[in-house]
This record gives sequence, structure tokens and C-alpha cells, in this order.
Amino acid sequence: MTLGIDIDGTITDINGLLFEAAENYAKSLNKKISDNNLDINDPYNNGEIYKTHFKFNYEELKYFLSHIQEEIQNEAKPRPYAREMIERLHHEGYKIIFITARDSEFHENPFKQTKTWLEKNKIYFDELIVNARNKSKICLDKKVDILIEDNIYNCLDASKNNITSLLISHQKYPNIETFSDWKDIYNYLKKVIPN
Repeated sequence: MTLGIDIDGTITDINGLLFEAAENYAKSLNKKISDNNLDINDPYNNGEIYKTHFKFNYEELKYFLSHIQEEIQNEAKPRPYAREMIERLHHEGYKIIFITARDSEFHENPFKQTKTWLEKNKIYFDELIVNARNKSKICLDKKVDILIEDNIYNCLDASKNNITSLLISHQKYPNIETFSDWKDIYNYLKKVIPN
């Protein structure tokens, strides 16, 4: 059984910090922000949501993602029990593939950055894939059985391609299994796919 697992917002819980940092950066640029009601799910996995909401031009977006966001990502702590549950799943025979939209357009070396973070936090993985804007295609190519994500758009797209999707979120969505923490994800996997 192969698990495809996102990182930002899934292994970490940084979406609120990213929104706050983007808002502060926009204010420092004297951007007029009309509505703070931002859906932080980025359907294109390319930062477009920040560009649209905060009215960043391309260079401002690039600076935000490659400097401010990257610093937050590098300092992020894993969600409670993420490391332990992933380690347990590995020992129970699951293949662990991290699939992240961190890409070369906005990060100098997304593979090295992400690998360093995973190793620093002692999170097991069999494979790491960066530049993953189309996660469904990667899941199909890598024969991923289950995608674990915090982005509803990625989950819905994967589900359309018959890939089981588990969403980590406090908001519930119809037809997508949703969890608030990694213990619940682990327990669900054990109940639905027992060894």
C-alpha cells in the first residue's frame, strides 16, 4: 500500500502563519486588502491565491514564496503525532511518498530544502517528489493508493481519478474523509485497511 502525503498544512500546520505573514508583507508594500476572508486552499498549487488576494505582482509573489514562506516552512514543527504515525505506518508495510508543490520556480532548491526538513525532524520517507503542481498525475504515475492532503482541490481531483483521498482539515466536505489529526488518520487506515 502506497501513501502519497503532502507536507505544508498536512505534516505541518502553517497555513495560518502563512496568511498572517502574507498580510504583513502586503501591508509593508502598502497594498489595499479588501477582504480577509481567504480560502487558503490554492487550486493550482502555484501561489496564485496569494497573488490574487494580496494583489502581489509576480516579483512580490516570488519574494514572498522564496523568502518569507520558505523561512516559515524551514522553522515549522510537525503536527502532533505526524512523525510517530508515519513511522508506525512505515513499519507496518506502507510505502511513504511525500508529494509537495514546493517548486523550482519559487524555491532555489526545493528538494534539498524539503529533504533537510524531513531529516531534521526525523520523519521517515521512501521517496520525495517536489514540483508537484498536478498531484493526481503524480499519484497515478507512482501508483499511490491513498493521498493525504490539506487542500480540498487536490483531494477532489485525486478522487476523480479513483485515488482515495484523506483531508486533514477542521472543515468537513461531502464525499471526502476528513480528519483533524494524525492519530485519527492512522486509526482510520487501520480500520479500513487492516493488516
